[in-house]
Amino acid sequence: MTLTKKIWDWLKEDSQLRLKVALALKCTEQNLIKRIKVQSDVLTKKAALVAISEHTGLTEDEIIETVAA
Repeated sequence: MTLTKKIWDWLKEDSQLRLKVALALKCTEQNLIKRIKVQSDVLTKKAALVAISEHTGLTEDEIIETVAA
């Protein structure tokens, strides 16, 4: 499970979204930026998904996608 490309791009560009997700995950924005660069699966935690959903108005199904193994 990972975030969609649209969400990864959004996180790279939108500082307000990054701050909300960082707050939800209880980490710094700099730490979150590092996690975004490596596309960490930590961003698929429920708290992050809720923050992304509230900011973007997208549903969880529109935020995440399943990756074939």
